Amino acid sequence: VDVFFALELCLMFALLLLEIFRLNSYRSLSPPGPRPLPFVGNLPQLSKEKLLPKYGEMCSIFLGKKPTIVLNNMQLAKEAFVQNGTVFSGRPLPPLQAWINKGHGIIMADYGHSWRQQRRFALHTLRDFGLGRKNVEERVAEEAHYLIKEMLKQEGKPFYPIHQFMNAVSNIICSIIFGDRFEYNDKRFAKLLEILNENVRFAGSTMAQIVNLFPVLLYLPGSQQTMLRNVQALKKFLLEIVEEHKKTLDPDNPRDFTDAYLIEMTKVRDSIHERLNVWNS
Repeated sequence: VDVFFALELCLMFALLLLEIFRLNSYRSLSPPGPRPLPFVGNLPQLSKEKLLPKYGEMCSIFLGKKPTIVLNNMQLAKEAFVQNGTVFSGRPLPPLQAWINKGHGIIMADYGHSWRQQRRFALHTLRDFGLGRKNVEERVAEEAHYLIKEMLKQEGKPFYPIHQFMNAVSNIICSIIFGDRFEYNDKRFAKLLEILNENVRFAGSTMAQIVNLFPVLLYLPGSQQTMLRNVQALKKFLLEIVEEHKKTLDPDNPRDFTDAYLIEMTKVRDSIHERLNVWNS
């Protein structure tokens, strides 16, 4: 037992030395900043007032094990993110989002050729289906009619309208993306809206920030596992819609964004430089 205990102590001491070496190596190449603690970085110090300004317009801190550069000057931030926006646009995803998305998606895609390609196609196609034009206003007006009709069913009684509002907004989006809307009493769609809302709440929670700081927590039981299951349920629902579109697809007459994306996928299928796939749609 004593031998194993001694080995554990040696291992912990070695890990501590490696962490200190890593921190010092990074700090020697970075702007000045408060000295971080091993493994937790500067988290215990961030609650102190005026900690960062004393290091100048640019300083380095560690959020857990993650090195971070802080810009304390509006002009410096403008220079970095506006005047040199393309240079600073390609930042890594937080571990939680990277674990969930598996490298797919448009909104959270890393800046580069793939992102520009996805954005160009999305904007062009959405404009073709009326984004920014009068027919989108017509879709909004039509859904507003359904929303008012649904709310009148309450007969003047007080009720919590979050589901109705979420359903209405989602239907406007779905009418463009899928070419269809979902009834307010559709239990499956209501469940999907519920889990989507649950994921948004968790993504902005303190626990999500802790998971991002210590990614090893991703593989332990917790809300992050619920978030993963929710995403899998959402993907299953979307894949069913995509499969239905494939069965009735007319390459010469796209009905919605999903049709247009499937058609574009067939056009670029042989190009190794293209990253259009179902999970990016």
